[in-house]
Amino acid sequence: MIPPAEALGLLSWLPYEIREQIWLEFLPAGADPEKTDLRILRTTRYLYNEISEIFFLHSRLEFILSPRQTLRDSGLTVLFYRQKSFRDTRPVWEPARWDLETMADIRDRGFYNVPFHKIPKVVVSIAAPNYHEGCQLYSLWQKARILADLLRMGSIIEKLEIRLQPRGLFDWGMWCWASSTGRYDHDVVVMPFCALPNLLSLEIKHDPLTDNRALDWETMNWAMGRPLPDIDGRMAEDYFWMHCELLKWIHGPVADVQRRDFFAHWFLQGRSGYSPFESEVARIVSAYPEIIRVHNFDMDIIHEAHQTMVCLYYHCRKRAQARLGGDSTWIFPEPDMTTWDPQLWYLCFPRGIPRSTSRRYRDDIKPLVGCYLPNAYKRIVRAGGLFSTMPFLIERWFLLECSTSPAMRALAAQVEAMRLG
Repeated sequence: MIPPAEALGLLSWLPYEIREQIWLEFLPAGADPEKTDLRILRTTRYLYNEISEIFFLHSRLEFILSPRQTLRDSGLTVLFYRQKSFRDTRPVWEPARWDLETMADIRDRGFYNVPFHKIPKVVVSIAAPNYHEGCQLYSLWQKARILADLLRMGSIIEKLEIRLQPRGLFDWGMWCWASSTGRYDHDVVVMPFCALPNLLSLEIKHDPLTDNRALDWETMNWAMGRPLPDIDGRMAEDYFWMHCELLKWIHGPVADVQRRDFFAHWFLQGRSGYSPFESEVARIVSAYPEIIRVHNFDMDIIHEAHQTMVCLYYHCRKRAQARLGGDSTWIFPEPDMTTWDPQLWYLCFPRGIPRSTSRRYRDDIKPLVGCYLPNAYKRIVRAGGLFSTMPFLIERWFLLECSTSPAMRALAAQVEAMRLG
C-alpha cells in the first residue's frame, strides 16, 4: 500500500527509489553498534512499514544460544542476513551481528521493533551443553526464555527453525535425563518456543552426525505437529526444578555467580509484595499441585534459600551501617529491611553464593546465616514487607498438602506457630 503524502512529510517529495537508498544507509551491517542500530524503526507507522519492508522482506534472522558462560555472560548472539540484490537469484548475504546481554540491551538496540511477521524465517541455533556442568543447561534455559519472550512480542512468526547443534565433544544425545522425572535436556530448551501463541510453523533439526536414537523425539515431534499437550504444565515443572537445581546442587564458580544474580533479581528494585519468582511458584502451587507433590522436598530447598538470602542481606545491611556510623551501629538500631538494594548485594558477594553442600558455604556462609537464625529471620518476616511473602507461600503449600496427607498437619502447625510467634 502506497502511504499518503501527508504521512511521509517532506519525504513524499522524493520518489520511492530515492527513499529506498536513504533507508539502506541505515541497514544493519557488521558488528559495530553504531552500524547495527535498529532504532530507525521507532518512527511513524507508514515509515515503519516502508523501512521494515526494505530491511526484512528478503532476510533471515538467526539467534545463537551458547551454553558457555563466563563470569560476565555474553548472553545471546544475533546474526542478520539480507540478500544483496533482489534481482540476483543467487542467495548472497550480508551478515550483521549483535551480542546481547540483557533484556534492557535487547530493548535499547531496537529489537522490540523488529517486524517478525515480515521475516520469512527465524532460526534459533542451540549448542549442546557440557553435561558435567549443570550451569550450562541453566544458562541455555534462561536464554531460551528471554528469546521466547522477545519472539512473543511479534504479531506472527511465519516459520521458526530450531537447530540442535553439537559443540566440540558434546552433543544432544550425551546428556538425556535432565531431571529425575525423565525430562530431557533438549526438551527443556525447546519448550519455551513450543509455547509461542503466534507461531505458524515450527521445525526442529539436529546435526546429521548425531545419532537419531540418542535423542528423545517424542516431545519435539509433538511440538512440530502442534499442539503439545499440557505445555504450560511442562514449562511450570521446568521452571520449578531448574531453580531448585540452581539453588541446591549446581556447583562451580559460574554457578555461584548465577545464584548470586538470581537472589539479586528476586525482587524488582525494592518493591514489596510477591516477587516474579514467588508469583510463579504461587501459580504452580495453585494450578499444578501434582508438580509440588512430585518435587515435595524441593520446597524445603526454596525455604532454605529464602532464609539464606534474608539473613545474608541482613548481614550486608548491618555491615553497611557499621561502616557509616561506627561500631555502635552494629548492634543498634535495626538496619532498614524494607527495600532491596541489589548493588549492596553485589558488593558483599563478588564471588557469588556457593551451593549449600559445598565447603565454601560451610566455612564462609553458614556461620553468617547461623548468627541470624531463627531470631532475626523471625523478626523480619513478622514485620511484613517484601521478605514476609515467601514463608506464607510455603505455609499455603503445607495447607494444601494437609488436605491429602494427614502427616503434613504437624508441619503446618509448626509453620503457623512460627508465624504467630
